[in-house]
Amino acid sequence: MKNMSRKILAVAVWVMIFFLFSASNGLRAQENPIRITGIVVGKNNGMAVPSATIELIRKKDSLIIAGSIADSAGSFILQASRTGKCILRISHIGYNARDLSLSLTGSDISLGRILLDSSSYNLKEVVVTSSRDKDILE
Repeated sequence: MKNMSRKILAVAVWVMIFFLFSASNGLRAQENPIRITGIVVGKNNGMAVPSATIELIRKKDSLIIAGSIADSAGSFILQASRTGKCILRISHIGYNARDLSLSLTGSDISLGRILLDSSSYNLKEVVVTSSRDKDILE
């Protein structure tokens, strides 16, 4: 009976040690995230594009793994905790979205100025008409 209790205790200790090491490895990966920085500007006028949406998308399954929004100067900092092949998608209303292929290897990436082309759509004419009853006026 004593021998059985010692075996169970030994197994429990080894299981706890395993989970502690597994958890600490996961925490280490998040301690040093990969920083991706850049400045979003309009291609036509060179002005900053504030509030542009930045998404980091994993290539293999199109899962969004990180996201950010550009500040008033068009600058952004995005942090990713995983390595691999990704797509960085930058978008904003009034501009064509831009996709950049990235390979995250563990070191920080500075993209510098990222130019967005403005988008324009020609809308058809809209005519607004109204009518009212004469009885309402009287």
